[in-house]
Amino acid sequence: MRYLQRTDRRKQVEAVLRALYIGTIGFLFTAAGASALQQIFLLAFGPSVFPPSAILSVLFGVLLVVYSLLILRSGFVAVNRPTVRTPSRRELAILGLATGGLLVVSFLVAEFTSYVGIPTSPSSIEQIARTGNPSFLLAFVPISVLFIGPGEELLYRNVIQEHLSATFSDWSAVLLASGIFTAHHLLQYQSATNAQTAMSLLSVFLLSLILGYAYVKTNNILVPALAHGLFDAIVFFHMWLEYS
Repeated sequence: MRYLQRTDRRKQVEAVLRALYIGTIGFLFTAAGASALQQIFLLAFGPSVFPPSAILSVLFGVLLVVYSLLILRSGFVAVNRPTVRTPSRRELAILGLATGGLLVVSFLVAEFTSYVGIPTSPSSIEQIARTGNPSFLLAFVPISVLFIGPGEELLYRNVIQEHLSATFSDWSAVLLASGIFTAHHLLQYQSATNAQTAMSLLSVFLLSLILGYAYVKTNNILVPALAHGLFDAIVFFHMWLEYS
């Protein structure tokens, strides 16, 4: 019995380390690749065609999808290929609840941080909007739904969370995948104080829990991908209204 327990614990540790490796390499690969391709695009067409930040986000989302599909095809992790189907009525209801839940949690975190006097750290995109022309934020509305949401959810839900669920319970896998998802957002909020960064990462973690839950309940990657994309789109649109 003790041997079996040690074996199970070893498998769990290996699963977490492999998930961290996949997520970290994926983040570095997509960030470096998107930055390089962005520079090529800007050299070819100039910065006046599309906002550089929008180009970077599109490339980041596309490369996340490419990387995730390569991981799935490689057999490096024993997970199923993404389940993509037209959402049923039940799945549409979960999609609506998840999107609404993301908005409610985001609002509650904002209220809490205001109450304790520690605001969340502005993202790099918000910092650009504050100091320049915020009209570029409108480009992020479709980008969020078409690229950012699908790219991140395919990696963190269909690859990492699915991989972890083979050795952990579904809910433990949701917690662990959300922790990895949150850690990889650290650079996005690192320009603020430690307290502000912590508040921002807490918000990211709670939002990720909702997306992980939506994936567990539906086993349809479209549901968390659309919920994520719609939430981001609403946030960017609200940000545009605020800074215009």
